[in-house]
Amino acid sequence: MRKMLLSLISLVFCCSAVFASLLSGEIENSMRGVVNAVMAVSSAQLGSMKPSLQGVWVYDEVPEDGEIRVSFSRSDISSYVSSLTFNTQGRQNWYETLMAISSYSLTPYREKVVSILNRYQFAPGEVIIDGTVLFSLSPESYDFLYGNEGERLSFSAKLSLIMSGSALPSLILVEGNVAVEEVQDGSFLFSISDMTFNGERMDFPPFSI
Repeated sequence: MRKMLLSLISLVFCCSAVFASLLSGEIENSMRGVVNAVMAVSSAQLGSMKPSLQGVWVYDEVPEDGEIRVSFSRSDISSYVSSLTFNTQGRQNWYETLMAISSYSLTPYREKVVSILNRYQFAPGEVIIDGTVLFSLSPESYDFLYGNEGERLSFSAKLSLIMSGSALPSLILVEGNVAVEEVQDGSFLFSISDMTFNGERMDFPPFSI
């Protein structure tokens, strides 16, 4: 009896550990998807040239109030790099991509974003996004809409996204707020608030990329 009890306790512990591991991987991939989507769309919209992203629709592209509403429909995150770099020859590494495109097609901000996307890259079909994001650009960053990258960029994004794909075990509804601020060293500070995954709230400390 004692041996059976110990075995049962061990089984429960192992299952709990496996569940925690799966959960952390699921949340990690979801957050990587959030970062990729937010940064890709912001870089596509901030500048005089606005490349289209697969499965992404933008409403009020030059807003008077600094707010841009974006909808996603079966949008594959893996396609964003080629769209932002005008690269139609398949996937290339960061250096090859930069060397292959015209200098005017990549603004300094977009260069940084493509670097982030390459670092947090997904294979085709791994993460698919549906839903909406409302971007709010700070007044100091408004010139970014027209390609004038003078001040450091800061914006916020209110998101309600359904994520699916082979990198996720099931559909995940991600809701919450993301604030992004370019800091002095050129990296981006992310502040996450009111973030829920399938209704379960999770708190994240600020992090830089």
